[in-house]
Amino acid sequence: MLFGSDYSLNLYPSIDAVPELSRLVAEVHRVELSAADLRAILWDNAYRVLDLG
Repeated sequence: MLFGSDYSLNLYPSIDAVPELSRLVAEVHRVELSAADLRAILWDNAYRVLDLG
């Protein structure tokens, strides 16, 4: 699983007039994941898939 977004898609138009990427990242952090799973979703999986290592 990878974290991604359709930024600048505004998922919260009634809350924010302008899309906020930080709100999307906060949504990922609210899900109860282990630290290892969270790191994989936010960083490690993309790093591996994009062959950045």
